[in-house]
Amino acid sequence: MTPFDALTRCVDFATTYFDSFGGSVVTQMGNLTLDPTKEGWVYHVNGVMPTVGMGDYQLRDGDNLELIKTSF
Repeated sequence: MTPFDALTRCVDFATTYFDSFGGSVVTQMGNLTLDPTKEGWVYHVNGVMPTVGMGDYQLRDGDNLELIKTSF
């Protein structure tokens, strides 16, 4: 399971495709909508930010996944 797979199981969210970002980004989670030109989500697994996107990282049993709202 990837972090993106886990997200789909836990919360309502929306994505928007941006050519400039090279793919889709999460722009809304629950009632919180972000301006993707100023804000975004990063993720950490066991306190470390992976170097690949949420759809490419493979979680292992016992991993702690955090999604963190950040401003640019």
